[in-house]
Amino acid sequence: MIAARTYKSYAEMFASGVWDVLTSPDSMAYHTLWAPFAIGEIILNSALILAWIYIAFLFFSKRRAFPFWFIAIHIATVCLIVINAIVVHHILPDAPIFDADTLRELSRPIGAILIWAPYMLMSKRVKSTFLH
Repeated sequence: MIAARTYKSYAEMFASGVWDVLTSPDSMAYHTLWAPFAIGEIILNSALILAWIYIAFLFFSKRRAFPFWFIAIHIATVCLIVINAIVVHHILPDAPIFDADTLRELSRPIGAILIWAPYMLMSKRVKSTFLH
């Protein structure tokens, strides 16, 4: 999901010329943070994709580290969404910091943390499954 969303967003941005508008000092939409923000977002989303691949490996190989990394990636995702919203609000001060889309994206990892973290930490089944 992360890969598809990142590709769709940035492919459209580069293909439609929005990148040039946002990063050209002569443009009305220019802000010095647009380019580092976009590049940082691409890098962080790529890191999240790699992290989820690693977590899948841990899951299928029943590694003891799986519960820790599963919880950690959800916490990191919450932090990244909040930081992303703050940076966008800094670039576009008139935009709401937590719009409906941001809140929807934030609710997924928070929901996963609330449901799965206690299970991962307290379940006897998890302790007996992830042994290696």
